[in-house]
Amino acid sequence: MTIPASQALAYTNNAIQLTSSAEVAREIQLTESFIRTATSQERFKVTYNARIVGNPAGDPFDDDLLSPVQIEYRDAWVLAGYAVSRDEDTGYWVISWEPVGAESTVTQYSVRTTLSPGTVSQLTIDQLNLFFAGVVPAATSDAFIVPINGGDIDENDFGAPISVYYEYIVLVSQSVTTDYSDDMKVNLIANVTGYDTFNLMVYKFN
Repeated sequence: MTIPASQALAYTNNAIQLTSSAEVAREIQLTESFIRTATSQERFKVTYNARIVGNPAGDPFDDDLLSPVQIEYRDAWVLAGYAVSRDEDTGYWVISWEPVGAESTVTQYSVRTTLSPGTVSQLTIDQLNLFFAGVVPAATSDAFIVPINGGDIDENDFGAPISVYYEYIVLVSQSVTTDYSDDMKVNLIANVTGYDTFNLMVYKFN
C-alpha cells in the first residue's frame, strides 16, 4: 500500500521537529557548560560559537535573520532571564547575566503626573522597578522622583508659566530598543490607586 503524500509530509515534518529540538537542546547544554566555567572565573557573560544551530547573521532579535532553531535557542535564554546579543568582532552569540554591561543601552523614561506624590510616590517607584524586573529580554531599572520640590519643578527658575505636575525618572539598562512607555503607563494605572488615563503620561527620551 502506498503511503499518502499528506501522511509522508506529516512524518517528515515530525522528524524535522524532533531533530531541531534535539539540536537546540544539545546547543543549550554546551552553552551551559561555558556559563558554568565563566561563573567560576568570576565573569558575567560568555561569547559562544554555536556550531550546531549556527551564529546569528545580524541582530539576534530580528527573526528574519535567524533560522527557526536559532530563534528557539535565543528565546530559551531570553525566557531564562539572560541578555542576548551578538559579538560584532566574531559574529558569535553573547549570553550575559550582568545587571549592566556593554551590550546594554541605558534608556531614560519620564513619568509625569498631576497626582500628588505623598504616599503614592514610593508605590510608584516600586511598581516601575517591578515592571522592568519582569520584562523580556531582561532589563534593570532605577526609578526615582525628581529631587526638586518633591518632584514639582519650579518654573519660576527659568521664567516659564507655573504648572503643577510631578515627575519620576526611570533609568533602564535594556538590551533592546523597545519603547516600554505605553506598557509602563498601563501597568501603573492597573497597580497604583489614583492613576488614570487623564492624569498620567510616560515618555521615552532615547
